[in-house]
Amino acid sequence: MRPALLLLALTLCACFERSYDCDQQEIVSVAVTLESSGGLALEHISVRYTSPGAQQARACDRSGSAWLCGSDDAGHILIEASADCHGEVSETVVVSEGLCHVEQQDLHLLMDPVDCTQEEVPGVFVTVADQDGVAVPDASVGFVPGDQDWTDYEACEPYNEGWACAWGWSGAIDLEVIAEGFSPWTDRVIVEDGCCGPETEQVDVVLLLGG
Repeated sequence: MRPALLLLALTLCACFERSYDCDQQEIVSVAVTLESSGGLALEHISVRYTSPGAQQARACDRSGSAWLCGSDDAGHILIEASADCHGEVSETVVVSEGLCHVEQQDLHLLMDPVDCTQEEVPGVFVTVADQDGVAVPDASVGFVPGDQDWTDYEACEPYNEGWACAWGWSGAIDLEVIAEGFSPWTDRVIVEDGCCGPETEQVDVVLLLGG
């Protein structure tokens, strides 16, 4: 065989026998970024992924402004995300196998804020009963914000077999309940601020017999 032909044959043989030297580094399957469609800040975010054949979702790892989901997982990967005051969102991403690793996919998800109604809700709802569990309908129920004194007393409104107090208010609320033949009752409650206003705190008052 001529030297030139021999060299060509060796070169072709080397090409067919070539192997890829893949490193051991694992590649992220899906990198997820999130945004509120209402332009709101996203808080208490949770991003999860479910790989093909997995029995349950796993948490993605946060890295800066992105969440990294899966490690060299290929196939149809379900991404689910949730955040305070926003509806949950999900999407399935197809991740392909490469020569050595998967081909990472980037996913940007828009999260819609919850649809708040314009109806105002009370900060506190109070029921009043005696020690036997019998309702005390003629009680006087009032409140003041926790940082004010009782000169700013406001009466609660009779509402659904109880009293509604502090409409649209959150934070510390001081309550007072007075009824003839019973000892006065006072207490402070903390009303959490929810996505669409206060998260109504229910207080079931039991009055003790007294002067």
